[in-house]
Amino acid sequence: MENIVYRKANKNDVQEIAKLSFNIISNDIETKVPHPCVFSNQKLTIEREKTKIEEYIDDPGYTIIVASVKNQIAGVLYLFEETYPDDLMPAPHSTIENVFVHSDFRRQGLGNGLIEEAEKVAKEKNHTFIDLQVWDNNQKAFNLYEKTGFQTIEKRMVKKIK
Repeated sequence: MENIVYRKANKNDVQEIAKLSFNIISNDIETKVPHPCVFSNQKLTIEREKTKIEEYIDDPGYTIIVASVKNQIAGVLYLFEETYPDDLMPAPHSTIENVFVHSDFRRQGLGNGLIEEAEKVAKEKNHTFIDLQVWDNNQKAFNLYEKTGFQTIEKRMVKKIK
């Protein structure tokens, strides 16, 4: 697809990003995977999304990358800088928290482009690794991540106890 502009988000983008994120989580992801709020018991609202995005834009550890087509935000990627190592990843490294692409713009390369932009940001920070988590039954996302070079190194499991 031509005329895609990738850039870092700013405060003027908050409303549009929140709407995109909220709609994808509410209308798309919820039908395919466990809703993110099922486990945390947090109520998903557009106001909560706006607050989160504003906090991320102000936080130097986060980078929000948007893909815009004809001045419309068509995709967004949240990237976080991890400063502590864990048992699998050295620090510092980058973590992709979310990738959302508007349904009208899927299968046009935006997801690939957002990941490429995230890799550029990670390289600018001298990170040698970038990781992410994906819902086990979100096959389309899994395929995108594999296609862009990600490898599965563990599976995360959860059990709700009463």
